[in-house]
Amino acid sequence: MDERLLDDVRRYAKGGLSQREITHRLERKGFSPEAIGNAWQQVRSSLHLRTTAERYADKTDADKTDTAKKWALRLFRFGFAGVFLINALVAWLQPQDFLGLMQKTLAVNWLGSLEWLIPIIAINDLALGIIILVAPKNSRPYVYAWTGLWFLAITVVKLTALNIFTS
Repeated sequence: MDERLLDDVRRYAKGGLSQREITHRLERKGFSPEAIGNAWQQVRSSLHLRTTAERYADKTDADKTDTAKKWALRLFRFGFAGVFLINALVAWLQPQDFLGLMQKTLAVNWLGSLEWLIPIIAINDLALGIIILVAPKNSRPYVYAWTGLWFLAITVVKLTALNIFTS
């Protein structure tokens, strides 16, 4: 076998070219497809190159678990964002639902009329819903902190709306 052909195949394979790309380049240099195929088989076994099917078959359980975790987190984010987006829609279309709850809370004593809070709730929930969906990974901790603070506020409102705090 031609050493120059083997060297070219080895160099191209180490450079990350596919068998198809290697064959195309070497045919332009005048090598026959059969000679290139033979050289490819020899280089492939000496460099321990694997086909895509072989690499897929070798996927570990950890890789499969990582994929499952990614999909689970995506599903969680879509559901989480959906809660906020629907809440924004309800605040916009049925503000009386929010007013009814908030008028039962202790917050009414501090804030007076609560109608001005409804657009703030709608805008905040809409913004959170959208941002949860599109936030890049590096900013998600800040988004989740914002969400946590908002949930804390909701918890306080709902907790103080319980009859246990009224005398």
